[in-house]
Amino acid sequence: MAKSNKNRVGDSLDIFLDGMMPFVVQELKNRHKDQWETKLRDMMRENPSTKKNADKPNIPWDSALVISVIIKEWQYLFSKKLGAGERAMIHELSDIRNRWAHQEPFNTDDTLRALDTVHRLLNSVGAGDQAGAVDKIKATVMRSRFKELSKKESKRASKEALAGQPTGGLRPWREVVTPHPD
Repeated sequence: MAKSNKNRVGDSLDIFLDGMMPFVVQELKNRHKDQWETKLRDMMRENPSTKKNADKPNIPWDSALVISVIIKEWQYLFSKKLGAGERAMIHELSDIRNRWAHQEPFNTDDTLRALDTVHRLLNSVGAGDQAGAVDKIKATVMRSRFKELSKKESKRASKEALAGQPTGGLRPWREVVTPHPD
C-alpha cells in the first residue's frame, strides 16, 4: 500500500532526528562541556511538551526536542554555525512537526515543502546520507505528483475532444442506420 503524505512527513522527521541529533549534542557538549546533559534537562523542564520526560534516565530524543533545543539555544550556540535562512527553516519545521503531531492533513505541495525544508537543514549540518534519504522520499512524491497531473491532463483532453460543435457535412443517423421497428 502506498504511503500517505502524512507518513512521508513523519518519515522525514525521523530522518531529521537521525541526522540532526549528533550535531545538536556535539554543539551542546562544546558549549556546556560536562554539564551539557544537565543543561538539556533544564531546558526540557522549561518546555511543557518535554517536561514529563526531563527526569527519565535516558534522554528521549525526538524531532520536537531537537527543534526546541536549536530554537532555545540559537543566540548562544547555533547562530555561529547556521545562518538566518536555517533559523527560518527551523521555525518552519517546528510548524510542520506540530501539524504532523496534531494529525493535520498534508497535500502534495505541503509535503514537498516539508521534505525540502528537512533536506536543506540536513545538508546545512553535513548530514549528507540523511539528506539523500529525504531526497528519495521527495522523488517518490514528485513521481506521484506527475502521475496525478498526467491523469488530469488526459481527462481534460478527452473532455475537450467531446466538447464543441459537431463536424459539418455528416448525414443524420437515421440515414446511416435503419431504425428498429419498435
